[in-house]
Amino acid sequence: MTRRSLGNIITLCFFVFIATTLTGCGTGSTAVIKPVSDLKNNSRSVSVNEVSSKVAVPEKALEQIRRVLINRLKNNRAVDVVTDGDGAVILDVEVIRFETGDQLARWVSGGGGEMGKGEIILETTYIDSRSRQEIGKIKTHGDILAGFFGGSMDTAYSNSIQEIVEYTAEKFGDR
Repeated sequence: MTRRSLGNIITLCFFVFIATTLTGCGTGSTAVIKPVSDLKNNSRSVSVNEVSSKVAVPEKALEQIRRVLINRLKNNRAVDVVTDGDGAVILDVEVIRFETGDQLARWVSGGGGEMGKGEIILETTYIDSRSRQEIGKIKTHGDILAGFFGGSMDTAYSNSIQEIVEYTAEKFGDR
């Protein structure tokens, strides 16, 4: 092995290490509270109400959750997203648990165990826009266990939101 190829391998290992520590480590999961019933029309449009909360959550975080959810639904391309209330299905999202955890503890522990864990639980209700009846409900969970300087709550939001996007695409997307 030449010095140059050894240097390239070391450089690659360094960048892989930096990438993994910067991204943060967390998980996401979905619990179906009420299975989605059939939607009577064939429209694949979804609107997202303002995100509300039963617990103390910064207004900026609520806006960020809604913005990221809308963007991910659009990028998914399984549904047509309409944000002004004209969708066939309305997503009503409520934060029911919000714990930022301790970023320093996450950093010190290096992600071992749940020391300093941050988490968010979102309850999403699916509403038929014509009848205004609830047609389904899920709870999604996202957490952050580690990352660069303890990681960011953005990872927890992202994990929980991705669960909503995948469930919504599965139930209301193109079949």
